[in-house]
Amino acid sequence: STPDTVLVVQTMKKSPYQPPLLACLYLIALYIVAVTSFESNLAVPSKSKTRRASAGSTQNSLQICKSAADAEDPGSCDASTADMTQEVAKEDSANLQPWLDRWDSNKIGFHLDEVNPAILKYWNANIIQPLLDERKDAASAGTVQCFVPLCGKTLDMVYIAEKSAAGDDVHLVGVDGIRKSLEDFGKEQPQMKIAEQPASEGYERFVGPKMTLLKGDFFDFGPHAVDGVKFDAMFDRGSLVAIDPSMRDKYLEVMTKVVAPGARILLCAMERQSATDLEATKKGPPFSISEAMVREMYGALDWVESIALLESEDTFVDNPDRKERYAGLDSLWEHIFVIQAKK
Repeated sequence: STPDTVLVVQTMKKSPYQPPLLACLYLIALYIVAVTSFESNLAVPSKSKTRRASAGSTQNSLQICKSAADAEDPGSCDASTADMTQEVAKEDSANLQPWLDRWDSNKIGFHLDEVNPAILKYWNANIIQPLLDERKDAASAGTVQCFVPLCGKTLDMVYIAEKSAAGDDVHLVGVDGIRKSLEDFGKEQPQMKIAEQPASEGYERFVGPKMTLLKGDFFDFGPHAVDGVKFDAMFDRGSLVAIDPSMRDKYLEVMTKVVAPGARILLCAMERQSATDLEATKKGPPFSISEAMVREMYGALDWVESIALLESEDTFVDNPDRKERYAGLDSLWEHIFVIQAKK
């Protein structure tokens, strides 16, 4: 019983009033106790009611782990939906709905079924090894933090995590707005031991020993989402070209927040060229970005030290069948850059 109940009962024992009145007082006391208990239960919602339904069936969800250590042993994880401590960006927003439709209908022609040739050719030689050389000269070590914005389920992440010149001293973070892309990656790449963990800081989390994949709004991303980490190496093959040109300033704001001193970025940009159909050059994604535009955008940032063009080629030359996907274009050039941040 509560103190209020005891007080009423003691009052009843001392009261000279008739028994009917005593019975009424006793019933009132019981009512107060019942209401108090009911309101207390309402103040603590059940976990099942605080869970946010995912875009797909929870039966197809990856397992949810309670700690990073559990991710290395997915069998020890709970197969349930994570509690949300902060609202995760919805996939039916104006920005994400078109991409959700593509993933749901499997219209993902932008996804490569192999590692991007630019990664094979330039990642270790032009991104990772120079970072390692600088660290050796400075007698500093530590994990090389890598970032892949709007990552989808790219196989490039497997290469970065497993084939890096830095060996095991690598951790990768990928961000995407569509849950299915990250779920598919975990299912298709079981060797990466990806398991879902509870959401936090506005992102659903898929974690393995060498990588953390986040589902949420890229434009909200920052060090706060990854324990303050900033990135030494970044690969952008389908991010800057995928967003609407009106949002490029916001994209660069995110990159500015997460870039570490001395970081190196491998950037692949696509440029649409046509002598007859100017409208075809304005379509997207991929949206057209010329070498001059890259130099203008990144050159205006005070943390950028240099911008080097590694390669330019017309992708239609080696893949003439691609012209069918890009009606009205005479050529589709790919420009590959290394962007060096100031130390």
